[in-house]
Amino acid sequence: MTVSTPSTVPQALDPLTFPLQGQRLIEASAGTGKTFTIAALYVRLVLGHGGADAGFGRPLLPPEILVVTFTNAATRELRDRIRSRLADAARVFRGQAAADPFLTHLLAELDYADTQQRAQAARKLEQAAEWMDEAAVYTIHSWCQRMLTQHAFDTGSLFQQQLEQDDNELMVEMARDYWRSWCYALSPTAAEALSTLAADPDALLRAVKPLLQPGDHQVNFQGSPLTARQSPADYAAVLDAWLPHKQRLEQQARDSWRTARDTVEEQLLKAVQSKVLNNNSYRPASMAGKLAEMAAWAEGDTLEADALAHFAAAKLHSKTAKSKQGQTPDHGVFEQLQTLVDYLETQPPVQPVQLHAADWIQHRFTRSRERAAALGFNDMLSRLDASLQAEGGSHLADTIRQQYPVALIDEFQDTDPLQYRIFRRVYAENADGTSLFMIGDPKQAIYAFRGADIHTYLQARTDTAGRHYTLGRNYRSSTALVEAVNHLFNHAETQQSEGAFRFARADDNPLPFIPVAANGRKDVFEVEGVAPAALNHWLLDSDDDDGIAIGDYRQQMAEHCASEIQRLLQLGLQQQAGFRQTSGTLQALKPGDIAILVRSGSEARLIREALEQRAVRSVYLSDQASVFASREAEDLWRWLRACAEPEQAERLHGALATVTLDLDYTQLEHLARDEQHWEHEVERFRELRTLWQRQGVLPMVRHLLDGFELPSRLLRKSGGERVLTNLLHLAELLQTASTQLEGELALIRYLQEQILDSSGAGDEHIMRLESDADLVQVVTIHKSKGLEYPLVFLPFICSYREVSADNGSYRYQGESGSVLELDTGDQQAKAAADAERLQEDLRLLYVALTRPVHACWLGVAAIKRNRALSLHKSAFGQLLGCRGKTDSAALSAVLHPLAQPGVMDVASPPPVTRQLLMAPTTAAQLAPARSCARPVGRERWWIASYSAISQLQGRAPAEPEPAETAREETTREHRDEAVAASAVVEFAYDPHHFWKGPQAGTFLHGILEWAAEQGFARVVDDAPQRLAFLAPRCQRREWQPWLPVLDRWLVQLLQTRLPLVDDTPVALAELAQYQAELEFWVEVGEVRVEQLDRLITRHVLPGQPRPALAPQMLGGMLKGFIDLVFEHQGRYWVVDYKSNWLGPDNTHYSLAAMQKAVLDKRYDVQYVLYLLALHRLLKARLPGYADDPLAGYEQYMGGALYLFLRGIDANEHGCCIDRPSAELIETLDRLLAGKEVSDV
Repeated sequence: MTVSTPSTVPQALDPLTFPLQGQRLIEASAGTGKTFTIAALYVRLVLGHGGADAGFGRPLLPPEILVVTFTNAATRELRDRIRSRLADAARVFRGQAAADPFLTHLLAELDYADTQQRAQAARKLEQAAEWMDEAAVYTIHSWCQRMLTQHAFDTGSLFQQQLEQDDNELMVEMARDYWRSWCYALSPTAAEALSTLAADPDALLRAVKPLLQPGDHQVNFQGSPLTARQSPADYAAVLDAWLPHKQRLEQQARDSWRTARDTVEEQLLKAVQSKVLNNNSYRPASMAGKLAEMAAWAEGDTLEADALAHFAAAKLHSKTAKSKQGQTPDHGVFEQLQTLVDYLETQPPVQPVQLHAADWIQHRFTRSRERAAALGFNDMLSRLDASLQAEGGSHLADTIRQQYPVALIDEFQDTDPLQYRIFRRVYAENADGTSLFMIGDPKQAIYAFRGADIHTYLQARTDTAGRHYTLGRNYRSSTALVEAVNHLFNHAETQQSEGAFRFARADDNPLPFIPVAANGRKDVFEVEGVAPAALNHWLLDSDDDDGIAIGDYRQQMAEHCASEIQRLLQLGLQQQAGFRQTSGTLQALKPGDIAILVRSGSEARLIREALEQRAVRSVYLSDQASVFASREAEDLWRWLRACAEPEQAERLHGALATVTLDLDYTQLEHLARDEQHWEHEVERFRELRTLWQRQGVLPMVRHLLDGFELPSRLLRKSGGERVLTNLLHLAELLQTASTQLEGELALIRYLQEQILDSSGAGDEHIMRLESDADLVQVVTIHKSKGLEYPLVFLPFICSYREVSADNGSYRYQGESGSVLELDTGDQQAKAAADAERLQEDLRLLYVALTRPVHACWLGVAAIKRNRALSLHKSAFGQLLGCRGKTDSAALSAVLHPLAQPGVMDVASPPPVTRQLLMAPTTAAQLAPARSCARPVGRERWWIASYSAISQLQGRAPAEPEPAETAREETTREHRDEAVAASAVVEFAYDPHHFWKGPQAGTFLHGILEWAAEQGFARVVDDAPQRLAFLAPRCQRREWQPWLPVLDRWLVQLLQTRLPLVDDTPVALAELAQYQAELEFWVEVGEVRVEQLDRLITRHVLPGQPRPALAPQMLGGMLKGFIDLVFEHQGRYWVVDYKSNWLGPDNTHYSLAAMQKAVLDKRYDVQYVLYLLALHRLLKARLPGYADDPLAGYEQYMGGALYLFLRGIDANEHGCCIDRPSAELIETLDRLLAGKEVSDV
């Protein structure tokens, strides 16, 4: 039980009589009106109120009153609150507004008895309010920067210095410089030894960062102060002197083990089987593997010292059963191993090198900053402190005191030793006519990870002994809730020797818990007409005495919590849960009235998923979550790489496959198969690159989001708002960064660096709130500090995280100050650091329990980690006084006696339900949709194409929409071909062995289309042009070996004279009149495809078998693309390129084989339709053709030439030529025009 001495009991602060002189410490517990008190004291300082005993001595203006806090947001809030308070007070003094109790008592003072005195006071207050734009309200860093600049001569600073908010990039550069200067020349042995410290420059920087933190600390190694610095070169020399003996001992032990292996292994296995050796340390199942490792080590493999120590004499003796002493395996090799292990422990430590690296990097870092006339946040503090401690520091301190005779330090519990030393030097005890008021709450000191040090507050408490004040009334929470928190913490304060916050020692407690009074609330929270208890403990019972695993605890509590929130919100919608006002009306509970406080992002994800399953929307707020640590940052990095180099296939594939774009597998597979689709995406990202270069990265990202319809898709999904907010936030940050960077690749590298090191996020990098809708708020406890919520849930309050040496050190408070222990195996240092972790967790618990206004729910269980009961290691367990082995029964026995009706309740968690939160109903309902009573005829009008018509019976249906481009039409023709190279035994690089499938077909069609656009003859003559076109396309597909083949093949296709029926053969390169990719649209009446099929089968290659077309009804338009139409000797020809693979050599490209392929694929339908389209075109354009269509067809129509590209070397040169009869074409023309046709 702790006893507070008279010096530890603070005085109750009365803002009207508080002495405005000297150094004073004000403890403002949660919800006790700290900002109100600061504003009240500010009013008194402006008025000069208080007389000789309690006043400052003279009225002050806002530029003379220094107010310091720790965030920019807090400075804005303080400035606004003080301005409002001054203006309100001025109106009260003029009789224009009602006074609150403080101003009422102030007006009653004799100094303001008459009207003239009140008018003068009002004028002072009005002037001060008008001056607030010039008020000295700063963050600690901005004030230090101002002092360095304004007093440049005294501080030795430049008049203008650049503020660098992020020093990580320069630190990384310094670490790499150190690595190049000291580590490149090391021998392999020395480099391997130093790898235990760092294996690369980034790891080195992580290892020395704890040593680079500002402030004084004692560096220890293995419990003793470490002062020696050792360069890597000196370390290598020491290591070289140590190594020879180690190598001799190692070789002797290896030889002995190898020689006596059978005997040694037999002894060890026998000792394990007979349980001479402890089977927990020497498990029978693992012995074979460990002995195999030793055998490999004896042959020259490396093994860690711990593995060698496993079979050394000392461990064998220590793990021998007590009842079997004297039976320990005995062999000389065990002693040799022990000698080796003992010598390995004398290996020169790398920690002196760690100190050397930290000093070197810090020195170079400081010099670089000075040369660049730049300042970081830590530099501001350290330079001002150094100037104040220097020879001319007294003059500088006096100058600052005259400028700011009064200072109010807000949130003083978050101060570090360096900041306190600055203020203590300026506002020294013997400095007359100055005041320093330090205002904070040590119970809310929760920012150690930012450098805040509660021991600084405790030192200030000692320095101001007898001048402590407290704010003793809570204005935030209900009376019951204040009583519950008082009861819980006061129980710990009085029943535990170390006090509630574990700082009590002997007869002194520098951090006592002092209960506060409750001002109470006028409204009351009620559920179904009953006011629940203020503090509710959900005790989760385990099925056995071993407690519940931490993972199960979190999962179950998330379900219970989400179910209860859904129930409460549903009752709120039914006007059965909410806040009863004094008027008797019930203000219904809304999602925004609820906050769930968590410690980490993983806890937030768990509870949000549970809420989502119940249709309860939520939003997550954290003050540590960097947007660069999100998945969207990585996906955006991939998008930027693809935009910068869209021709790089792997980068574009990576961008399109990102989770954020959310393209399904079908779309991604379509990209791999469809050349036209792939080229479309390449072109899309080229356009994005152009937009990036012309307008910036932000417009480009917005265009990309719109192009993939991401906003609409994301907002339809749960969590989509978070993703979209992150993307836009990242785009804005990159747009800002791009002003300082040159080119796209530099911005991509910047983004990559931010992603790799997203731990030290600045304020602008913290994730933004994704929605301002009325949602349940999931908030980290750190983020919730200073805020209040009507209802608070703490489902994971028993969770904790023990300290670890992830950064290679432990930090704790020693007797003489901060200690940094570099030995990660030092158990005493770990215990001391974990004790401080537990102290801060208790303060976090206090912060969490003081956030709610009306009620709070806590998830409580006898948790276990690694199969061991460990509730006592959590803050909640410590508050209850739990010790080791606290199971569910013991926890229940501790909790239930604390219960008080209406104040604290202990019960089982509410049942888990899967009910969904119903959407709120509104007064304005939509009218029912109007229905149509009359019958609606079916519309048969549609746009058909060859690929739609040519669907065969029993095959998959065609695409519902016609092809938009010729390439898409080509891809559809080849969709059923295998995507593979020819599986032949004798492989050769020739057209017969080129790739098959739609990608290859589209590729070849694209080459010939390009050749037509450039001019066939010109392409044949211009080899460099062909290479420039083919090479990048082959590279993108990794077809580089095919480049010579494709070039020869293209020339051959263009130069080979193609045999035309009744006409002179002609090569494509000889053509004078042609049109590539001729698009046509033909009006079509209502015609059944079966009629079309019967007509073509009867007239085209009659008597030969072919598959039937699937039944369909045409009606509307017929659309298509003809690869090539050319005129030769007065006749017009239709050409279609076919990349079909018919066989591995030229013999498979006979006329019969090509005709069979035409019929199997129903290309006969295709070329008949193409000739029909050309027939209609000639009737419309060629004079005299329409007068006699049959004669015109016979005179001007050459026919259809289907060019099988792989058979260009065959006898037929790959040409399958046909000219259907004029009667067939004319009959089809009438049929498709909707006219009567007989015998069809």
